[in-house]
Amino acid sequence: MEIGIMVTNGGPHPADKWAEVTASHIVTIADSLSGERRGAAIKLQSAVYDILLGHHTTVQNGERAKIKEFGVARLQHDMTPDDHVNIDDVVAEIIAATVGTPWEEQFKFQGQPRIEATHDEAGNELTKVQEYKPSMKKYLTELLTDHFMQNAFIERSWHADRNINTPQGQAFHKQFKGEKS
Repeated sequence: MEIGIMVTNGGPHPADKWAEVTASHIVTIADSLSGERRGAAIKLQSAVYDILLGHHTTVQNGERAKIKEFGVARLQHDMTPDDHVNIDDVVAEIIAATVGTPWEEQFKFQGQPRIEATHDEAGNELTKVQEYKPSMKKYLTELLTDHFMQNAFIERSWHADRNINTPQGQAFHKQFKGEKS
């Protein structure tokens, strides 16, 4: 398990920092990795970063828009992982980015694929559906859910800090920051 701390002074973490940190949790490049495999790992991490940059930006912009729309009332709204992005779609994008890399099989399929086929009138198979490796999909789903929700939560936290004199700001601080009223 890897533990990291993101620090900013005076504002939320920018989307590019979120993308960098999240990508590093998905593609970890060992110091001992060298040569072509190291280059491939750097390229894969960069591809995952590019995917995540757009989604972290969407989360931040989406939460900021909701804060603007609802004001301090947004502080009491429930948070869900799919508030701003579809986690399953992001997982699929990341897994697609691994195709052709040395780590494709680690992200891809496990055992015999589940096949759902349709056939045309001549009996030709038209489609196949294969499931992702459960452990990798589960890991990616949990990681992305955590990082996207933390990203949105920090936006709310900054909003609460700027509105601490409102009942909603105080309730947010009491609930999430352990402060007494």
